[in-house]
Amino acid sequence: MFKKYLSTVLIALSLTISFSSIQAHETSDPLVVLEGATTEIIKQVKAKQPAIDRNPDLILELIEEIVFPHVDFDYMSRWVIGRSMWKKASDKDRLAFRDEFKVLLLRTYANVVREYANEKIVYYPIRADYDDKKRIQISSSITQTNRDPIDVVYRLVLSSDGEWKLYDIVIEGVSLLKGFQSQFYDTLRQSGLAGLVIEVRQHNLDDKMKREADLKAKQKEVKKGDADVGA
Repeated sequence: MFKKYLSTVLIALSLTISFSSIQAHETSDPLVVLEGATTEIIKQVKAKQPAIDRNPDLILELIEEIVFPHVDFDYMSRWVIGRSMWKKASDKDRLAFRDEFKVLLLRTYANVVREYANEKIVYYPIRADYDDKKRIQISSSITQTNRDPIDVVYRLVLSSDGEWKLYDIVIEGVSLLKGFQSQFYDTLRQSGLAGLVIEVRQHNLDDKMKREADLKAKQKEVKKGDADVGA
């Protein structure tokens, strides 16, 4: 249900959203913040690739440390669920959804961050004055080898702590948040937020089990190869 959509929209995340240790108050230009920090997660993943190959969960730790503190999950969760449903939901269900939603993004992001690490991005100047703005858009284009460029718009919100945070990505006119909203609509309508939490949690669990099984199979192949070489 989720992976096909995420594999497309998270191309942009895998390439660009890394505001590692750079706070908004250090520069008045969010474009500089965005463009200047894009290499951090890719740099770390490349540097630690041998360790990641042995322990794929290491990339999850890197993403949580470098990227996710600078994504506004609270805003994203409220927007995706919808104002009315969010207000009706219990605090317990809200928190549970936000946490599972984060895991959903994290595990898919971990897959695509390596796949698209070598693509090139061109950023365009912010058109309007944003000094008094709480939300802005940054346009860019991703150049892919032997493929047409992808137009990407990043939507950022100025948080209460003065940091610009990502809350949506629009790829070729398709909004990440609207895509999730469409994905979740039927379950929300039939089962409410509590039902959606169960569904996303099960998806995350299935994905985790598959990753663990794939790792065990890979380790088994490596051991067999080592044994064959030593024979």
